[in-house]
Amino acid sequence: MSMNVEMARLLADMRQLREMAVRNDVLPERDRITSVGTAQPEAVAFTDVLGAAIHKVNDLQQESAALKTAFTHEEPGVDLTAVMVASQKASLATTAAIQVRNKFVQAYEEIMKMPI
Repeated sequence: MSMNVEMARLLADMRQLREMAVRNDVLPERDRITSVGTAQPEAVAFTDVLGAAIHKVNDLQQESAALKTAFTHEEPGVDLTAVMVASQKASLATTAAIQVRNKFVQAYEEIMKMPI
């Protein structure tokens, strides 16, 4: 029973990542939703969704680092609020990615414990 709950949570996390990738426009054109309520689940590769999510996390971290550098060099137009918001976005995205990774590892360990 608990394995079913864990698998359901893992699937929910994966769906959430895909929705985040769609909203942030990081999925390839062929994987996007074509019309309202109609998706192409057979065309979406898991590796593409996961890769897109990881690239988005990396982009957020790079943006945060660039803003921090610009702020420390006292460049005009860069305020502390923008730096802190970008830093928190990057931190939250990294934490979410780590949690998803932990769920994958946990699911893998559960599968490996199953008798053949």
